[in-house]
This record gives sequence, C-alpha cells and structure tokens, in this order.
Amino acid sequence: MKKEKPAIPVNLFPFGFADDVANWQHYNSELAGRCVEAISQSFEPTEELNRNVTSHALKGIIEARLGEEVSNGVFIAAMIEAGYRYERVKCTPNCYFNVRFVAFKR
Repeated sequence: MKKEKPAIPVNLFPFGFADDVANWQHYNSELAGRCVEAISQSFEPTEELNRNVTSHALKGIIEARLGEEVSNGVFIAAMIEAGYRYERVKCTPNCYFNVRFVAFKR
C-alpha cells in the first residue's frame, strides 16, 4: 500500500504559521528536500510531542548541519514531509513536533 504524502498546511508561510492562507510563492522545494535528508540524519520521531523545543530552535540544528539558512516555514514543511506530527504554538509562527535530537546519527 502506497503511503499518502502529508499535506502542507495552507497557513504555513516562509516565516512559519500565520492566520492567513499562504500562496507559497517563495517556497524552495530543493532546500526543503535537503532539509528532509538532514532531518533524517539528526532527529527521530517520538510518540509524544516534544514541547520543550520549538520549530525555530530545531531549524537551527538543521541550518548548522546544512551550512545554510533555512526559513522556519520551509523547515516546518520539511518536517511534515518527513512524517512528523506537529502542533502549532499558540500566537506564534512556530510549532512543536514529535521529535528528539540524535547526536551524530548517520
């Protein structure tokens, strides 16, 4: 059975979540693909959401691994594409994921 690709939320912008609908005119799918690869090398999914760290902090780990800047929105989209669940942090453009950091995972 083919696994259905998760849908990217319509209110996810390059800076993160907002209360409007995004048009994704600035979405960099090539960068998102590199992020998905770095995510698989850096994180592991957990059962519960990790409310100790937000998407903004997690993207810093991926930026360090990639050696380039990544917008919060592209990072969130990449995490969703990688199969992680999320919950938006109220009144912010950030979210929590069901994730834990794995140092030096290959």
